[in-house]
Amino acid sequence: THTHTLCTCEFSRETLLQSFLQNREVLERLTIPNVLLNRPGDYSYESKFWAGDWAALTSVIRQHNAAKQTYDILLTAETIYDRKSMKKLHDFLLAHTERGGLCLVAAKVYYFGVGGGTSDFCQLVEEQKHFSVQCVFAHKENVRREILKLTRLD
Repeated sequence: THTHTLCTCEFSRETLLQSFLQNREVLERLTIPNVLLNRPGDYSYESKFWAGDWAALTSVIRQHNAAKQTYDILLTAETIYDRKSMKKLHDFLLAHTERGGLCLVAAKVYYFGVGGGTSDFCQLVEEQKHFSVQCVFAHKENVRREILKLTRLD
């Protein structure tokens, strides 16, 4: 499974796209061409791409974005399929979400074969006590999916 995020927002001046699996090929062959095809023609913004671990991404952001290290909204999809990486994702979201900001996490309720899923992630978030968490969308047919809304508390 190749996990990456594709996000284009007309109101955003900067978009950071990341592939957790350290898979530069996915970014180069799929994500970057799709960003270029789908960006608004009359709107200028900067897109940055990163392939690597959540903890390493924090270091990259700190190196390259000295002025801007936290964001109002963070979006992520298909990134909680492995229980071992959930804490790193949580810590990344905590480090880069402004107080009162929110994160939307789209994921399967359960990932067969690898574990993980929305209930495990909700449990971790509640234990850490830095975000409130609620399910704002649930798709219950076929493969069950949810969108979780995390709101930064402290």
